[in-house]
Amino acid sequence: MAAFHGKTGNLNAAKDLAPYFADVSDATGTEMTTIGELAGEAYRQAFTEGLRGGDAIDAVKKIVGMMAGQAASGTIEMKDYAQVGSKILSASSGYAGNYVDVANSVSAIAQMSTLGGAAGAPEAATAVQRMKKTLIKGSSADKAWGMAGINVWADEGKTKLRDPAQLMFEAVAAS
Repeated sequence: MAAFHGKTGNLNAAKDLAPYFADVSDATGTEMTTIGELAGEAYRQAFTEGLRGGDAIDAVKKIVGMMAGQAASGTIEMKDYAQVGSKILSASSGYAGNYVDVANSVSAIAQMSTLGGAAGAPEAATAVQRMKKTLIKGSSADKAWGMAGINVWADEGKTKLRDPAQLMFEAVAAS
């Protein structure tokens, strides 16, 4: 709870989430402090995405649960998510769609990047950040993706990117 409260300043949310943290800790063997750090990052990003109150708490539960599931079968572990979760979750902003779904996709892409050459969790987190930066670079990125027949933007005003998992699928299919 202290780690979550330290990151968010929200004691009420920490109290609401404490039983969930205990459940995840028991299920994964992860220390409560580690879960609190990851959950604090998820809550801060949920708040940035406009989620408040119960919606933000629900988002935290879904994201932490999803990351715990990915950690069970992937190479990025829960202790790693506590260290690099902020990078992965911040890389989830700017995409159209449900924040939890996008965070799930970006986290899965980070997990997959460790199979494709990323040396570990820090490099995987950097990879998803660079992917987003490449997508939003502007005309050169638009041109390269456009030549492959891929529109990266969800809207004509180019304010939100399309789903990252779908973009990766289309990039692989186009190559």
